[in-house]
Amino acid sequence: MGRIIPMPAEWDERLDRWFASAPFPAEAVILPGNDDAVWWLAARGHPAVATFEAVRDLTVKYRLYQQCLEAGLPAPRTWLAEPGTVLPAGPFPLVIKPQSRVGGRSWVRGRLVRSPAELEEGLAWFRREVTHAPRFLAEDPMLAHPIIQEYIRRPGNEVYHLTGYRSRDGDSVFAAHRKLLQYPRRFGNAACLESDGVDCELAAGLGRLLSRVGYHGIFEAEFVEANGRRMLIDLNLRPYNGLTLEVRRGYNLPWFAFLEAAGESSRLAAELAAARASNPPPLAWCDNLRFWSLLAGQTVSGGFSPREAATWAGWWRGHRHVMVDLNFARGDQRAGFAAAGMFFANAIRRPRSFLGAYVRRGLDR
Repeated sequence: MGRIIPMPAEWDERLDRWFASAPFPAEAVILPGNDDAVWWLAARGHPAVATFEAVRDLTVKYRLYQQCLEAGLPAPRTWLAEPGTVLPAGPFPLVIKPQSRVGGRSWVRGRLVRSPAELEEGLAWFRREVTHAPRFLAEDPMLAHPIIQEYIRRPGNEVYHLTGYRSRDGDSVFAAHRKLLQYPRRFGNAACLESDGVDCELAAGLGRLLSRVGYHGIFEAEFVEANGRRMLIDLNLRPYNGLTLEVRRGYNLPWFAFLEAAGESSRLAAELAAARASNPPPLAWCDNLRFWSLLAGQTVSGGFSPREAATWAGWWRGHRHVMVDLNFARGDQRAGFAAAGMFFANAIRRPRSFLGAYVRRGLDR
């Protein structure tokens, strides 16, 4: 049985002191759980993550766009919105996004704008409301400026995800799933997913990108499709929402990270080869707490028609026998009940955030 070693809540100099003095067991391996942790470890040269340059170039969206151009990986056209630069004249709509969630003091994912006036007003709002902690800005000043990105119109709301692991030696494995529904509806986290086949051409392009910057570790790349072409819109370098779907299908990404951090390179290579050769079963994944909250909230607000709500409920019933739940696992319900308690406590403490994520229709911001 492991033990929990409490850490400071803020990413400041207290964390440096804690990290140097915390009583980690000799066999401990660090698995960073969010963007701030990956950045913090990379900036200090910790072997659990890739180099700071690799993490920065894949985490900061405009840098990621530039790397995509060099690697030949399709991505929506993107502009860096520095003060004084000429703003794009369209075509509208466009999306304003923060460069990264690293050091972010707001959870805004993006804002859709439909005219030059909306673009100017949206940028002013972003610069006021979406800020980053000074220590992260000191490590990369580009974080201070939002980006403007081409908005990809697509037939549905699905997002294609390529996930996997790349070792220091350049060995890799890829898996894939589709995000079907998210909260908030326009820009958000997955409420439900389905496994999918790996797009080999896209995987080759993503492999070139990761190789180009020298990245190793867990990754999750998000692609949207337009006119039969998938384009990269985001890249996560850490355990992500939906990771349990890949684990249940035989792609044990946290275990791969452990083996690499522990110096078990031969064993890691064997595990990656076995994962590549496997024939995993198709599965579905659902964050049931948020799925049903979104279904109820959107039905009440009119975001879903009764027919749409019935369709999503039917999807859940049709997949329940092959479904991985984010929080509840057979034989151990403790994590699920703890997650449910936190979920409802946050809904009471932050009602505006709850309503915005699950009830409000057509969120642009």
